[in-house]
Amino acid sequence: MDKPHIETLCHKCHGDYLEAGFIVVKVPGQKFKDACTHCQSGQGWDYEVEAKEVNHG
Repeated sequence: MDKPHIETLCHKCHGDYLEAGFIVVKVPGQKFKDACTHCQSGQGWDYEVEAKEVNHG
């Protein structure tokens, strides 16, 4: 399984990742929003993003 990586996500892109089945956990301690690394148009918070493990059994 892939290791989590950090992405800055606006509200819309955060929802898109959740809907797609990713595990998305907010990184604590951030005081100011930054540009979304996914759409580059919104402002958001830093999140650890990890693909959900798929069971093939």
